[in-house]
Amino acid sequence: EIIGVPNQFSKMRAISERVLQAMQPAQLELALQVMDKLVNKEDHADKGWKLLLERTTYEADRAERQYQQVEPENRLVARSLEAKWNEKLLELERVQTEYAQYRARLSWRPSDEDRAEILELANTLPRIWSAATTVSKDRKRIIRLLIGDVTVFAEARNPEVRLGLRWRNHCSEELVAKKPLPKGMERKHTTETADLVRELAVTLTDDQIAMVFNEQGRRTPEGRAFTTASIRWLRYLHKIPAYFVPRRGLTVKEVAEKLAVSAHVVYYWIERSMLKAHKQGPGHPWDILLDDEQEAALRQRVLESGHHNHGKKQEHV
Repeated sequence: EIIGVPNQFSKMRAISERVLQAMQPAQLELALQVMDKLVNKEDHADKGWKLLLERTTYEADRAERQYQQVEPENRLVARSLEAKWNEKLLELERVQTEYAQYRARLSWRPSDEDRAEILELANTLPRIWSAATTVSKDRKRIIRLLIGDVTVFAEARNPEVRLGLRWRNHCSEELVAKKPLPKGMERKHTTETADLVRELAVTLTDDQIAMVFNEQGRRTPEGRAFTTASIRWLRYLHKIPAYFVPRRGLTVKEVAEKLAVSAHVVYYWIERSMLKAHKQGPGHPWDILLDDEQEAALRQRVLESGHHNHGKKQEHV
């Protein structure tokens, strides 16, 4: 049983790979060796249980003999010995119950024939799994024979899911699988393209990456040319940082403070190409280049405009 979220393709693939990995000859041989060590440890513990059971039985028998040997007229001693006998019987019953519970939890002990069949299965299972006659339903049945249940832990913004596996032998482990992209997204942006964008974004801007792709003759799956917007969207989907272009000039606020005007005036100058400014991309701040000659010209313009007032916004200068 798989408990979790829809779209189980990537999860089933991760579980299938783990099952095949666990069933490799080397893994099974190692598992048998670990089982031998566990069985030896259990045998040593079993000897301790048997010694405890033997001692408790002896003490209960001894308490019974002492009670049987007391003179009937010596009632006080008889009651004391009877109480001690009952105490030893209760102790014996407790040890017998705990020993029975311990025996019920003992590991399975494979015979030589079982070991041979297990190792042979390691060679047979991959062939059966990949056979053309084996359908998905058969593979799921094989998984259910080995795994009791799978619990899926998924978070909305996390690209990975955690899979909690509980094997039939009651051992548990956790796997991590990638969430598959939605169909439309997966069709538009392949892993190869995303990896290439990640590599180029270290030194190139989005428009430069789009130019490189188009010069190489690359096209989107729909056959279209790449654009700055499509590269930017691809970076957003795959959490790829943009190339950082070091600032060379001033911000709008810095220019406004430098020339004692409002930010509205600076934007007005930019819109009319009175200032040399550019943006690295939408949403990025303006990078304004202001040389001495241009600064002097703008200062003169402010003085001549008649709106040079620190307390008011100059709408047009």
